[in-house]
Amino acid sequence: MSKGRTLKSLMTEDERALYRKHSDQWGGAEDAALRGAAFLDREMPGWADRVEVKTLDLGSTGRCVLGQIFDSEYKQSLKTVSDLDRHQWPRSLTVFNGYAFGQKALGLLVESTRTDVPADPVATFFGFDDGFEYTYDILTDAWTPLIAERKTQVTA
Repeated sequence: MSKGRTLKSLMTEDERALYRKHSDQWGGAEDAALRGAAFLDREMPGWADRVEVKTLDLGSTGRCVLGQIFDSEYKQSLKTVSDLDRHQWPRSLTVFNGYAFGQKALGLLVESTRTDVPADPVATFFGFDDGFEYTYDILTDAWTPLIAERKTQVTA
């Protein structure tokens, strides 16, 4: 899914315009989580059904939004390649958790040479990583109502 993905294909025009600005103009954790939820709504309708709010922790690669969504696919990929020596995998195929697997699957691992944004700028822009902009607790608190709202919409 991620092959050939670019910022242009990942983001709406408004998101790209905001992304081009310095990261201190991106807004807070709530804004980032809203962008991330909208991104997942576009890319993976129904994604919130795969996230358990009670265990949500954006500081954990297994209990964060992407970690919970992609954990089973990540574990299945390990079974699929169990015959291979993982130390010989090409670096581009090496992922160690559901979070990294999700980033790769969604095409969020976009190379960036910018120095005015966090090291993982696309994941931070969409609120999947804190990028040292705010704490993981604040980011978790920002995602929680967005997930709960989507779960309510499905059951209503």
